[in-house]
Amino acid sequence: MALLAGFMVPAAAQSPLTVPYVSIAGGPTVTEGDTASFTLTASPAPSADITVNVNVTDGCNCIAEGQDGPRTVTIGMDGTASLTVTTVDDSTDEPNGLIAVGLYPGSYTVSPPSWATVQVNDDDPPPVGGKPLTRATVTVTSSAGDEAVAEGTEISFTLHFSNLLSAGTTIWYSLRSPRRNVNKSITLEAGITEKTFLRFDTEDNIYNPGGKHKYSVILRNSGSSDLQWVHIGSPSSATATVIDNERVVSIAGGGGVTEGDTATFTLTATPAPVADITVKLDVTDSGSFAGSGQTGSRTVTVGTGGTATLEVTTVDDGTDEPKGAITAVVKSGAGYVLGSPTSAAVTVVDNDPPPPPPPFTVSIAGGSSVTEGGTATFALTASPAPSAAITVNVNVTDSGSFASNGQTGSRTVTVGTSGTATLEVTTVNDNTDEPNGVIGASVRAGDGYGMAVPISATVSVLDDDVAPPSSKPKPVVWFERSTESRREGGWTNFGIRVTPLKSPLRIRVKHGGTATVGSDYNLANGLLNRSDLTIPSYVVGGMNILLKVTDDG
Repeated sequence: MALLAGFMVPAAAQSPLTVPYVSIAGGPTVTEGDTASFTLTASPAPSADITVNVNVTDGCNCIAEGQDGPRTVTIGMDGTASLTVTTVDDSTDEPNGLIAVGLYPGSYTVSPPSWATVQVNDDDPPPVGGKPLTRATVTVTSSAGDEAVAEGTEISFTLHFSNLLSAGTTIWYSLRSPRRNVNKSITLEAGITEKTFLRFDTEDNIYNPGGKHKYSVILRNSGSSDLQWVHIGSPSSATATVIDNERVVSIAGGGGVTEGDTATFTLTATPAPVADITVKLDVTDSGSFAGSGQTGSRTVTVGTGGTATLEVTTVDDGTDEPKGAITAVVKSGAGYVLGSPTSAAVTVVDNDPPPPPPPFTVSIAGGSSVTEGGTATFALTASPAPSAAITVNVNVTDSGSFASNGQTGSRTVTVGTSGTATLEVTTVNDNTDEPNGVIGASVRAGDGYGMAVPISATVSVLDDDVAPPSSKPKPVVWFERSTESRREGGWTNFGIRVTPLKSPLRIRVKHGGTATVGSDYNLANGLLNRSDLTIPSYVVGGMNILLKVTDDG
């Protein structure tokens, strides 16, 4: 939401395809004391009420209190609304005047006509013995005249009248400036011959491609009898031309340099400034080449010639290193704007020879796997064998919890003139069942040797502990039989009882006793075969096995 001329202007609430165009028209002439009316029209008619911002002014001092200034009007879905302005019926003889209403932006599009007037006629007789009113000619001038002025110079516009105004009136004018283009009015008091009514600070911190910008005032005839006391003469317009003081600054890098030389950058201001400008920069170094105090925030003065040079000294050291770059970036500042490019880089080449290759290279190999409690071994080999013992840096890791305390991390191994050495890593024989693991060892850089492939190796460590017994309870099964005797040809049963199951349970069954299955008794079909019985997991409590005693006569 934006603030404009005393109005809060909301963001458009409708899509660009449905935002209505709003215009205004003035009603008929009224006599002071009556109500002036204006009609606002929205096209197309809005789908919901919209609030329109207007500004009410007058050139006759005839508007009632609270009726002028910023106001709002609600246009409904029928597309029209009325604005009324109450006037004052005083006793002072005065020229006829105008009430003017202008539209201001909002959640709609302002469409011509964007302002309208209603004439207000005075109904008071002139004073007895009063002098006749005199019509004056009005012209406008700027303080700059025909000369262009430097940006930052205050400019003003003045109205001039051919003779004293004997009555107040309103002058309408158009203002054209870098910041805005508007139509406005000014109400003048009687008895003046000139009026300075506009002043501008021309410092805008904006670069104009033409190198200058203008302020213009154009007097306008309102088309009403309000001008019965003034006549627009010549010049009816005035212009002040302002020369920009902003310059567009860009940067370019020079050719690549060798460490110890000076990297240069060229800054260019377009157009060339009329006075020195100070340009801010930030300098960085991708390596370690720039001299002390050469990086960070820097400033360069660009004179009236339009160009300047930034120099960054580099250091000629004795260290072999990769090539790098010095980069300079133009930052925002007063009196200029950023052009393109705003950054540039200069390559810096190292001039130091690389160090000689190491006399020995060291590799490593892992031994056989071990069981926890054993010692993991690694063989280090120096090629060729050194003429004197060398100390090799090694890093030891453990993927589990096998290595003894102090065996992992940074270690050193001494390789003698034989060219080989052994690294030992002791492990702990605990009582915890755990997955097998790995002891790893890697050769690290050090003095007097280089590294050869392989630079790392591993040894597997096997756990020797038995897993603890399962805590899952086993189901309990028991028989429950009937104690009743059964006659031949009758039925009896055995109950197989079981604690709750989580899965089907298969039970081994053996037939015994003095009775023989098949001759003395038979089993119910499908319940029990010769050797086993399966109880489903959904069965609660167990099952019954039915037996029929054979009637053998």
